[in-house]
Amino acid sequence: MKLYAQHGYGVGNKISEGIDKDYIDGIIFSPRDIKRNTLRKKLKKYEDDNIDLLFDPQLYVSLFDDEPALKKRYLDTWNYYRGYRKSHLEQTKSIDDILHDYYKSILPLKTTSIISPNIYLSKSFNSIEAVIAKNFIRRANPIFKEEEDDREIYASLIIDWEAFLNKDDFEEFLDDLTLIDNKPDGIYLVIGSQSLNPQEEFYISDVISGWMKLNYVLTLNGYKVINGYSDILSPLFGAVGGIAGATGWWSNLRYFKMERFIPKRSGGRMPIPRYLSTLLYNRIKFDELDLVSSIIPEVKNNLTCDEYYDPEPNNREEEMLQSWEALKFLNNKLTSEGSDVESNLKMILNHIKMANNAYNNLKLNNIRLDNKSNGDHLLNIETAIQEFQDWAEIG
Repeated sequence: MKLYAQHGYGVGNKISEGIDKDYIDGIIFSPRDIKRNTLRKKLKKYEDDNIDLLFDPQLYVSLFDDEPALKKRYLDTWNYYRGYRKSHLEQTKSIDDILHDYYKSILPLKTTSIISPNIYLSKSFNSIEAVIAKNFIRRANPIFKEEEDDREIYASLIIDWEAFLNKDDFEEFLDDLTLIDNKPDGIYLVIGSQSLNPQEEFYISDVISGWMKLNYVLTLNGYKVINGYSDILSPLFGAVGGIAGATGWWSNLRYFKMERFIPKRSGGRMPIPRYLSTLLYNRIKFDELDLVSSIIPEVKNNLTCDEYYDPEPNNREEEMLQSWEALKFLNNKLTSEGSDVESNLKMILNHIKMANNAYNNLKLNNIRLDNKSNGDHLLNIETAIQEFQDWAEIG
């Protein structure tokens, strides 16, 4: 499974370092955070690096365009972007016009594939938003194929986590996706949140299993699936067919949340540097690492970037490189090429068992970790896998 950098504000040298060290396999650029001429230069710079170069249109922000607090930065300097009302998007001609405008804007840019735009499906799979979202997917390939371009096209599908809580509506929506004629080559799939703490929503078992089902069913029906903002959940989606996962450096580039565009608060301190432990399948604070590894040495990954944590990273670039290296290691370990879904899930469940054993060992030694560092997420991941297996009749 490939690992992409989710581009955003404060890029610095992170992506260049990640490419040089072979930790990332591609980049998903953000129009909110890069100007057109700058993107041209970046695409030229990376064209010989044999990596995937993608561009997320971020048109999903358009339904929030009348929000006074909306922070678009460079987004509205792109000539395809403008605010829309749902009533306007209910018409197929409107969607076709938007796709034509977008392709006219994006075709000169030398990306390796094209991600087509869509809206944010904010609440329910049984809604006007869901109808609009399906129409954007349905019309992407016919409109794009009018152009003389042989790049693959990935239709966006941007879904709020709450939509997964109604399973009947989700199953019906999933069935509709399988029936689309003249479908695009793939789907750029993002699960999002409008809250301040999306980690809590993304680790709900229904959300994880729904995300897995989308990867599995779409793959079976000929789509290639790129998972945006999937971070440490990426191996789960690679295990069931996804071709790529993505993560960035700030928390709002590891998990998708609309707060990135519509901030609900300001200020705050910089987060404490963390270390992604492949054994624990979680990030722990740098100052917890020495204590934890004194009890369980295997908590350290024994990978190249461990050297940055002696005692702590000098900068955010080093923290991100360690995270990318560890996540790519997990992707390769838990989603072996050529393995079937059942075998991949068995490997992940075995890894979750080892992680649980490690956390239990720490409890026995009276080691108390930060709330974000503990193993509470593991039960939800295990439950999600078991729910998926029952649903897909695997294992």
